[in-house]
Amino acid sequence: MPSRRLTRQWALWRMGGVTRMPSYEFQCKKCNKPFSVTLTIKEREAGRIACPTCGSKDAEPLLGSFFAKTSKKS
Repeated sequence: MPSRRLTRQWALWRMGGVTRMPSYEFQCKKCNKPFSVTLTIKEREAGRIACPTCGSKDAEPLLGSFFAKTSKKS
């Protein structure tokens, strides 16, 4: 089951009828380097995440920031 954060991000990307692939941030537990990857939701759920530096599959998700564009209200 996706987390609330991932669900919220997915809803933002779906706005306006445009589907974009989400970008996720991770930190490798082996080499301790942060990295970003763009994955489909299926790939993310399947755990197909590998560190581009050392190739380790032991990575922990990082909390990222996002913004939402809203209409100006009078």
